[in-house]
Amino acid sequence: MSATKNHHFVPKGYLRQFGLGANNDLHLWKIDLSKPNLRPQKTYIGKDLCSEKDFYRINPQESFLASSIGNDPNIIEDKGFSYENNLPKILKKLTQKGIYSQALSWEDTNIFIYALISIKFRNPYTRRAYETGIHVVEDNRSSAYELIDEIISKVPPEETQLLNYANELYKKFEYDMNNPNELLKTLHSGAFQMGNDRGGLIDKFQNLGNRLLNTRWEIIRTSLKHQFITSDNPGLFLGGQNTWSLVFENFENHGIDRFFFPLSPLNGLLIHLREKDNNLFEGAEKIIPVLWAPNKVIEYNVCHCSHANKLLIASSEKVLIEAATEGKSDWINVRNMFENDKKQLNL
Repeated sequence: MSATKNHHFVPKGYLRQFGLGANNDLHLWKIDLSKPNLRPQKTYIGKDLCSEKDFYRINPQESFLASSIGNDPNIIEDKGFSYENNLPKILKKLTQKGIYSQALSWEDTNIFIYALISIKFRNPYTRRAYETGIHVVEDNRSSAYELIDEIISKVPPEETQLLNYANELYKKFEYDMNNPNELLKTLHSGAFQMGNDRGGLIDKFQNLGNRLLNTRWEIIRTSLKHQFITSDNPGLFLGGQNTWSLVFENFENHGIDRFFFPLSPLNGLLIHLREKDNNLFEGAEKIIPVLWAPNKVIEYNVCHCSHANKLLIASSEKVLIEAATEGKSDWINVRNMFENDKKQLNL
């Protein structure tokens, strides 16, 4: 069983793209938006940055829902994000210097798409949207008890072993009903590890993946003077004057036309969600042109202020201050942004 206590919700392999130095001296700059000033802090890429204690830990010994995922409390932290092993290699390829277009293999493209969606979904920003659904648990408590009572009543009394098993499951079910906050945490943590697709989430995940795969990508490249920042919730959907942290569907209705993800201080991935990639077919490489466009950087930096949990992150202290100052009005209104995201997730 894993001894890991600090669970990273942003992969360390990604954060290292923004690091300076090497080995134990690998560091970056962060601004904590929950504090009254915008003073950057030098911080090391270790166990604490973009992590929370036991964030993905589940309780299969007491929870019926958690036991449907597995018997190991740390199964999600240990096995839920296997794409992290491939992420540094893919990021290195996408940020390679001196080329005018990039070719990503079919396999790596699909791994990277899965990583992008997972990074967005596994984040505390999405966890908070789940936690607002506690009324759903409360509203359905009575009907859920009626259903489980009906199932147990159909177990023949002479089937002692089966009856004992059913009663044990009932105790775990009661635990879930009496601990709705933990239940919602488990629903979020284990959404893609459960045996069935609760609420059609996996279908939404796959549909979004297909959308990202089949639309046009480009890499925006910039200079040291105009670097990209990132955050503790990297990546965002854009349309008009609005931004969203995570949207699965109905892009046209919401006016969403782009998804942006900062790859490194000098590179950002822009996916045009309404423009088909006409060069793509099954098994083919994904051809991604590289565009030199430092003038676009400030837009995406400012937009990232809207959906940070609380941290803005960068390699450059100066660039970080500029982005935080420009985006201050956005992160002050982050609560309104969060309500908008929650509606799009149907939570």
